[in-house]
Amino acid sequence: MLSKFAQAKWRWGVLGLALVLAAAVFGVIALTGGGDRAQAQQQQFHGASIQKVCAGPNGNAAVPRAREGDTVTCTIRVTNIDDFGDALTINSIVDVVHHRSGDVSTGNLLAAPVVLAAKGDSVERLHTYVVAVADNDPLFDDATTNGTDPVVGSFTLTFPGKVEIIHPHTTLTKTASPTSGRSPLPVTYTYKETNDGDDPITGVTLTDNKCSPLARQPDAPGNNDNILGVGETWVFTCSMTLTATTTNVVTASGTASDGLPAPAERAEATVTVIRPETTLTKTASPTSGRSPLPVTYTYREKNTGDVPITGVTLTDNKCSPLARQPDAPGNNDNILDVGETWVFTCSVTLTATTTNVVTASGTASDGLPAPAERAEATVTVIRPETTLTKTASPTSGTAPLAVTYTYREKNTGDDPITGVALTDDKCAPVARGADDPGNNDNILDVGETWVFTCSTTLNETTTNVVTATGTDSLGGAVPERATATVVVTPPAVGRMTGGGSVFKIDGARVTRGFEIHCDLREPNNIEVNWPGGNNFHMTSLTAAVCTEDPAIIQKPPAAPFDTFTGEGTGKLNGETGATIHFVFVDAGEPGKSDTALIQIWDAAGNLVLEVSGFIDVGNLQAHKD
Repeated sequence: MLSKFAQAKWRWGVLGLALVLAAAVFGVIALTGGGDRAQAQQQQFHGASIQKVCAGPNGNAAVPRAREGDTVTCTIRVTNIDDFGDALTINSIVDVVHHRSGDVSTGNLLAAPVVLAAKGDSVERLHTYVVAVADNDPLFDDATTNGTDPVVGSFTLTFPGKVEIIHPHTTLTKTASPTSGRSPLPVTYTYKETNDGDDPITGVTLTDNKCSPLARQPDAPGNNDNILGVGETWVFTCSMTLTATTTNVVTASGTASDGLPAPAERAEATVTVIRPETTLTKTASPTSGRSPLPVTYTYREKNTGDVPITGVTLTDNKCSPLARQPDAPGNNDNILDVGETWVFTCSVTLTATTTNVVTASGTASDGLPAPAERAEATVTVIRPETTLTKTASPTSGTAPLAVTYTYREKNTGDDPITGVALTDDKCAPVARGADDPGNNDNILDVGETWVFTCSTTLNETTTNVVTATGTDSLGGAVPERATATVVVTPPAVGRMTGGGSVFKIDGARVTRGFEIHCDLREPNNIEVNWPGGNNFHMTSLTAAVCTEDPAIIQKPPAAPFDTFTGEGTGKLNGETGATIHFVFVDAGEPGKSDTALIQIWDAAGNLVLEVSGFIDVGNLQAHKD
């Protein structure tokens, strides 16, 4: 078995060979451990090794990353790796952090020396520290252990470490175009997310609380990949239509290179949206009636928007002037404030159904015209009118005079008339005939003419009145009246006498003799004889009309008439029931121009005699009483 001296001599030989090989491959390793500060690499010398593992908030990493204010936790381990089984004594473990403000040492992390009796034994200590503001980047820290080897004596190993300090930061901006306008207002928002830190950001996401989707546009600047590199700006847009003033917020999130969320960003933009709006109403009182119809219109202009309106003007195309009344509600000034209602009135007289339109204008708070408003109202105006005419036929004559009246009721208005009735104060019944023109129904339509007649006998000059009544479509009465005058000459007062023959029938004469009175006073006798032994004797004069023909100029004796027309009853050849009709004309003396008409019917109504012509024997003489 080798002595301690021999073991040491052999170990130094092995160690020398190892150093030569290491220098050929890695360069020279200092007896103090040295190294290239590669994190988590084991540093060793002879029978001991030191290892340091640090972790920031993101956990262990080959190169830990931390942010200002983060806590870094380091684990320092010293291990016995002696292949000859020698025990090692570890006297100290110290960690030194090289802050910008100066080095900070932990002091000895061992309360007492620790013996690592066999290969594989180790001792660990933890060290935590906080990354200070504006600290060095990277932030270096060195872990050092001091111990004793029974062969080589005292040794020192140092483990150089580092933590990369990152400053992930973005600046988010949001703009709106336009920034104000009227509802509905199309708006496009532009978002810019700029990496103004020193660390690339992945998983960048922007969310607007009132607009989506956000569409990514070309970077400005940037390479349009999925990593927001340092100095890059990602651009997004989103469009929507606003109906009210809106402040909306966009938030941006992402992940820094340490695997933790990058600082959240937010930005907002306010778009002022105005909604100038008024509601205009128009009412009429009354809404219907007969022409001429006085009407009052009432206009109400209400601000139903969200901004005041100035320069409010109302114009009606068929009524003026419009007079402003007290606001209801409102303060009666010159600004139509939100919620106020301005009231106007206008009066006019209508003669026909009318629809008129009112328009309202004004200026909104943006200096532009407020939306124009219009309202209309229809007033139904009727002009119920009829024209009633009345004519008489004949218009004059001698009593008793048979007269027929004709009535024409025409609808000359613009409204149908129902319940039409005609009443004559001196003739009845008034009978309706065929319309001329018309459809012969029960409604007197516009343009129709209803025709009525009535007949009577007049004994004196008469003016009578017909009245027409009916009902229009509004339930009102439509009265009309018309008159007609018939001049009736009273029958002449006097008598006529006569004798002789009219002419011969088959060589025989028809003789007659009579005395008759115009007013039917007795005596009234007529005798007519004609061939065949026939005789008619009038026993009663039933009708008599004595008239004057201006064309006949009588010679004395003068009488108030020259023509006697009459009817009577009597006996034919001794049998009662026979009737006679006659017309005797005294054409003046000596009687050669006198004429006679005689018609006789038997009791059965058979015409048994009819003769007429000049008197050839005798004459006819009219007398005044």
